[in-house]
Amino acid sequence: MYFIVLRYLYIGLTLFSYGVCRTFPAFAKRVLLKKTEESVGSANMKHFTPHYSPWDQRLCFAPDGDFFNAVTSNNVSVVTDHISRINNKGIELKSGSAINTDVIVFATGLNLSFLGKIQVNSWCEWALVQHVVDAW
Repeated sequence: MYFIVLRYLYIGLTLFSYGVCRTFPAFAKRVLLKKTEESVGSANMKHFTPHYSPWDQRLCFAPDGDFFNAVTSNNVSVVTDHISRINNKGIELKSGSAINTDVIVFATGLNLSFLGKIQVNSWCEWALVQHVVDAW
């Protein structure tokens, strides 16, 4: 019972957060950017300041902060640009600069798990789907 209540709590918080972001996008953007600046520092903010409002595109959460720890480490550099082409030395950017690479990994970096890896039987799956449908 505890896990069901906790799951619905998380669903409710996510829906509430989404609603606030869509209803008050300027306020939500200010709050998210302030929290981001606290994590990455003002020097990196140009790479983490989108031109669109929260939830106009996918919003990614880093609850453990591991993403921000990696970005602020000394052996990482963040580049925000468009890829012009990939050659045998690395990546050429539209700005004219180049990034020499040994390996290029194409990935989103997201690890998603359906329902937080909980085991679902047919009754529980039906009840969850029915609840979500009723909530809409």
